[in-house]
Amino acid sequence: MYNCESKYKCLNAILMYRYKNVRDFCELRMSLSLLLNMPFQWVIISLKIIQLFYLAVLLRIHSLHQMHHNIVELVNFIMGHLHTL
Repeated sequence: MYNCESKYKCLNAILMYRYKNVRDFCELRMSLSLLLNMPFQWVIISLKIIQLFYLAVLLRIHSLHQMHHNIVELVNFIMGHLHTL
């Protein structure tokens, strides 16, 4: 049975992901393996968080408008699915 502790450990691992080198890729792969035990909604939210941080690295946060748009989209998505989490 899926428990809250593993959910928060996985989300924390994803949020701490730094996108710097191959070792970090291994950390991400381990985090993604935990997603297999997550409810589908948490998988989608976690992947959106990864996408958001990956975009931040790619853009080097030069495009603040785009970052703001993605953060708003992520928050709206999470708020819209809170009842299913």
